[in-house]
Amino acid sequence: VKKVILSTDPFTVENGLLTPTLKAKRPQLRLKYKDGMAKIYKQFPNL
Repeated sequence: VKKVILSTDPFTVENGLLTPTLKAKRPQLRLKYKDGMAKIYKQFPNL
């Protein structure tokens, strides 16, 4: 692991990041962290 994104916001059903069975909603997570992931890939283009 070269770079990580830390967030204090929990993944919950209420904020739409988890399903009622507590599985991650990947499309919603990608949208939420889109800017952070873009910065990481810009810094490390060989990932």
